[in-house]
Amino acid sequence: MTQPCTVARYVYTCQLTKSDGTRMLAVWHTGMFCEGGLCSHVSYAVPSGFNSYLDLANLRRTVKGRFVWIGAKPILLLASTRTNGAKTQHSFNAQRESRNATRDSQVPLPSKALSLR
Repeated sequence: MTQPCTVARYVYTCQLTKSDGTRMLAVWHTGMFCEGGLCSHVSYAVPSGFNSYLDLANLRRTVKGRFVWIGAKPILLLASTRTNGAKTQHSFNAQRESRNATRDSQVPLPSKALSLR
């Protein structure tokens, strides 16, 4: 960890850096819950420089637009460049991406928008 985790409006963030300089940001919302396999979630504005993320199943997803869904289960945002400015190479598995997108579309719990500034 490069610094202590922070919390704002139930959203915890922890900045991390891999040994190769890749920046990462763990994010989760303690006000959300999971019940019966379904989880509530809110929209989170992704800081600039992060282009993909991993979930707890280690499935990599591309950040599309500026927002991702976060909930009680943390995600790990991955930066597109290292701290030294070099581009990172993230592997991508299209079959996993498609399967994960289908799973997420089946979550019927209501969500609410969250704006952190």
